Amino acid sequence: MAATKKNAKKKKEEKKPLYSDYPIKALFQISILVASISFVIYYISNPNDIVGIFFKSFLIFSAVAIAGGIILVSVFTVLGNIREKEHLQYVEELKQEAERIQEERRQRLLEIQNAQVNASANNEKELSEN
Repeated sequence: MAATKKNAKKKKEEKKPLYSDYPIKALFQISILVASISFVIYYISNPNDIVGIFFKSFLIFSAVAIAGGIILVSVFTVLGNIREKEHLQYVEELKQEAERIQEERRQRLLEIQNAQVNASANNEKELSEN
């Protein structure tokens, strides 16, 4: 019983849709809707020329799909550029933080070395005095 729940949970996790698929599916559905509405309008106005109506509906579908695709590509390009800039800023901040930590470690190491040198010098003085 527990194994089947785990398998079902794994299948749910595997089937998570990508968010980038939604705009493309929505664009396709909107294009079909607009083409269908145009088909109905053209058919009501002229029911005799069915081939011409299909052709006009296809042209409308294609125009909406291409225009929407261009808009989607431009929006995703702009969003990608913004995200890339944010990522580069984050990487730069990480580099600066790493340099700061490395400099702090160097300073600590120098302090420890100076303390050891001073301690050994003090030990040598004490030994030479005794």
